[in-house]
Amino acid sequence: MVRERGLCDADDEALVDRFLDGERAAFDALVLRYQDRLHRFVTWSIGTADADDTTQDVFVEVHRSLGTWRRKSTFRTWLYGVARNVCRHHVRQARRRNHTRDDRGVGDCPDDTFGPFESVAKCETSFAERTEAV
Repeated sequence: MVRERGLCDADDEALVDRFLDGERAAFDALVLRYQDRLHRFVTWSIGTADADDTTQDVFVEVHRSLGTWRRKSTFRTWLYGVARNVCRHHVRQARRRNHTRDDRGVGDCPDDTFGPFESVAKCETSFAERTEAV
């Protein structure tokens, strides 16, 4: 579908204009053009565990805010700026989840050293020791 409409050869700015004019396939062409490179950037930034979902989040954010691109820089520069911000947000969210987990006494429980029952008992003991100390 993208090839049929001649979108593969269009430059980024033309694709953005066409998308903003209502041509949905133009955004598909941008995704196809940048998805592999952007996925590598996201993987480099946050690691492989959530790279697929985070890359998708980047494209969702780009789709949502494409009208705010001021064209003072190239589309590619703007796109990677959005990706950087989404990755930063992802890292902050992960830190918050880990911090909350630590507050509950679960964060420092070793998961592979013990079986499931021993791990639960160790976590409960660790939590009890922490709450008594407070």
